[in-house]
Amino acid sequence: MNATALASAASLPVLIAAKEDFSFNGMRIFTSIPDYHYDVAALRGMVIVYDRECLSRDPIKEGNFYVVESQYPVGGMSWEMWLELERGDRTSRAQPSSPLRTRREVVEAVRRDGRWWHRLPSGFHDGPFQEWAVAHQMVGKVVGLYRPD
Repeated sequence: MNATALASAASLPVLIAAKEDFSFNGMRIFTSIPDYHYDVAALRGMVIVYDRECLSRDPIKEGNFYVVESQYPVGGMSWEMWLELERGDRTSRAQPSSPLRTRREVVEAVRRDGRWWHRLPSGFHDGPFQEWAVAHQMVGKVVGLYRPD
């Protein structure tokens, strides 16, 4: 490799080895969903229970599982096209003309080389995130599994 190739290879992010699968051993089992600040998300056929208020009380901890939420336009529409539709005539309606889809996903908080990453259920990693942005999409901390039986 020449010096240019080495320099560009050095600027690439470090790959993080993928684990087999998320392990929820020792996680609390819920037979009903608690009231108030709890909610659920799906993960590979399981129903995950998460606490929506704990992020305001507890710092993000490596190895803990969190639910992240993202939104995107429906029907393969680009963000630019969606925004143009929204800038149209807003006087005759009280809601967006084209709704956004919401996706919730369980991630594991991982720290490598001093930076935060989200380990996805696929085994891939999203990041690195700046310290201030690691919890930007997080909506809650996973606290257990829902099993009504």
